[in-house]
Amino acid sequence: MRILAIDGAFGGFSCAVTIDRVNKSHESVPAGAALERGLGAICRAVDRADLTACDIDRIAVCTGPGSFTGLRVAISYAKSLAQGWRKPLVGINAFDALEVRTQSVPRLAVISAKEGIISVRLTLAKRELRESGRTSQVIALIADACPPLPLTVAGAPEDVVAALGERGILVHTVEAPPAALAIAELAATHAAAGTLHEVRADYGELPPAAVRSAR
Repeated sequence: MRILAIDGAFGGFSCAVTIDRVNKSHESVPAGAALERGLGAICRAVDRADLTACDIDRIAVCTGPGSFTGLRVAISYAKSLAQGWRKPLVGINAFDALEVRTQSVPRLAVISAKEGIISVRLTLAKRELRESGRTSQVIALIADACPPLPLTVAGAPEDVVAALGERGILVHTVEAPPAALAIAELAATHAAAGTLHEVRADYGELPPAAVRSAR
């Protein structure tokens, strides 16, 4: 299967082309240049894989949580290409991309798209906990929920790892492959969306305030 994978969730913009799960090309541009240079990076990735648009079997994109602007750009590109090239579109969750190489339990996937704010998914033996908010508050919730076992952590910046350690949690960090390659790997086995509208961004941040309903 020939997959074009696109990511804008993890602080930059990247894309990759894989054939039968083998990496054939990978391109990246800085986050601030995604809108201007992202499409060029996609074209280069397809060309370097010695393919054309007709050869691509499906397009995959990370749906978040992650960078607000990065997700909007990446998903817009992915939907436009899927529609223009008439290809199936697969949305991949950012937590799944971080955990693509580990199934250890308990495990924690951490995404830090804005300074001082994190989104996490804690997977335990019998349940799953997802939280977004200020780093200190989320870490406190994780510490309360974690069993007294080593915790496998993916994607966490150093300050989050240190904060977990200060709470007495033994942490084992794992490194995920480059985001676009992880997305391509997962897209090979995930079902494609029924329509483009099913692929929506998950920004992962809590709303700043509750909006009261009109009376």
